[in-house]
Amino acid sequence: MTLKTGMLACPLNLFVIFFIIFEGISMKLKYEKIIRREDGSRVRIEIELRNDHRSLEYITAVFTCKKRKRTWKPTYDRDGYHYRGLGMDERHEFAYDSQFLVISKEELLEAKTEYWESLRPSLAR
Repeated sequence: MTLKTGMLACPLNLFVIFFIIFEGISMKLKYEKIIRREDGSRVRIEIELRNDHRSLEYITAVFTCKKRKRTWKPTYDRDGYHYRGLGMDERHEFAYDSQFLVISKEELLEAKTEYWESLRPSLAR
């Protein structure tokens, strides 16, 4: 499987990722999964793997698209009065919790697992 990095599509393997992490180079890798619902709407799960200062973390974002529409909308309103009144930690928690109004924890875990499997090197090369 290949992942898009910028405008190029290149195969990745786990050795390269761990080499980059241990060398202390900052990087971001992104993965998208689109789920089609029975009502015709779609849900896009974006998972970003970040390496900053020798720490590895997943960052997730969920977007929805109504039936017969092209516009993807986030699961919460970033310009809302309630959101603007929150501190940074509270904003992160609010954004994380709002994802589960649209998807289940199992769907998120499945997307993360698919992403991790795509990064694992193939032994049958």
